Amino acid sequence: MKSMLVSLLGALLFVGGTPFNAMSQQTSTNVAGTVLDQNKNPVSGVEIVGRDSAGKFFRQAITDERGRYCLANMPVGQCTITENPGKTGLKTETVKTNVREGGQTIDWSVSAPRATASIVDPGPPACTGFICLGARTINIAGTVLDQNKKPVPGIEMVARDSAGKVVRRGITDTRGRYCLAEMPVGQYSLVQNPGKTGFKGETVLTHLPEEGLTVDWGVSVPSSVAVASTPGPYSCKPFLAPTTNIAGVVVDQDKKPVAGIEIVARDSAGKLFRHAITDENGRYCLGELVPGQYSITENPGKTGFKGETVTTNVRDLGQTIDWSVSVPSAIASIADPGPSACTGYLCGWFLLPGLAPPPGVAFHPAFIPAVLGVGGALGGTICGAQGCGGGGGGALVTGSQ
Repeated sequence: MKSMLVSLLGALLFVGGTPFNAMSQQTSTNVAGTVLDQNKNPVSGVEIVGRDSAGKFFRQAITDERGRYCLANMPVGQCTITENPGKTGLKTETVKTNVREGGQTIDWSVSAPRATASIVDPGPPACTGFICLGARTINIAGTVLDQNKKPVPGIEMVARDSAGKVVRRGITDTRGRYCLAEMPVGQYSLVQNPGKTGFKGETVLTHLPEEGLTVDWGVSVPSSVAVASTPGPYSCKPFLAPTTNIAGVVVDQDKKPVAGIEIVARDSAGKLFRHAITDENGRYCLGELVPGQYSITENPGKTGFKGETVTTNVRDLGQTIDWSVSVPSAIASIADPGPSACTGYLCGWFLLPGLAPPPGVAFHPAFIPAVLGVGGALGGTICGAQGCGGGGGGALVTGSQ
């Protein structure tokens, strides 16, 4: 009987070749904490990445407005935890830690020269109440800088798959940033195409892992260098260039508004970007401009006033450019900021004689001699909440009778 009890106890403690206590062991847990700056203020938007003992990407979180994050269901055992501040200028840091069954709390103190981690047990029992990330898209992002560490806008970035097919392409913004979004894991050739900038183009072969990739470029005339690191950004949304507006008023030498004056914006390459028409109050608005360098032209058409072009650096908050026009001269007064939207401004249309205006367009007969000369027709519609659309000033059909 005693031997039977011993055998039964052994069977209970060792089922299927697996010790009973091993079957009850916890295999995953949570790592959470807070990210603070040197002034003990919470830092939001910092990416925290957890990797297992093999270095494989495992979990990712983003700090909320209180600087809090939580990595759910991390494996128990050796892990590496990386604090990635992105482009904030704060310091990136990675720590190795032995995550126990009760989880861990890793608080970060970050500043420009350094970042330190404070590790204590336990962690939270659950990640309820923390920012919950949806399915991660895999992205390649980075910055292009010249030999003086200044951002280079307008550089084309192209990703080709292992068969040479173009998968994604993007253009660097005014801060030299780019992001190639929602790419599958795999092998790529990443092409930096400088176009007409005079810098050196370059192609690098790289493997895009599931945590994404950051590829920063240093470009100059004789050479171009790429530096790749992981992870990439969780989303390309922060890389989308903000848009802004330029607006103003055109008045004559007697301070009276001048209707029907065309205002044209060209980018730094001289490409037509937006155009608008002054209304009966002399007002105009160039909507949805990406911040950067522009030439703004005041085109008086048939009015007899003086045309003029000014070069300006449009900032994030936009600009107000008022014009004083007369026969011998035209003067522009430039100030910040511009309007938050082009709602209520005229979206102009040039129409040839005999053409019906688009739906919703109201004629402004007083504009006819000013822009097209006698026999022409000009209509206009008022911008709604969405501004003047992609053209910033309607459609242009040139010509006059």
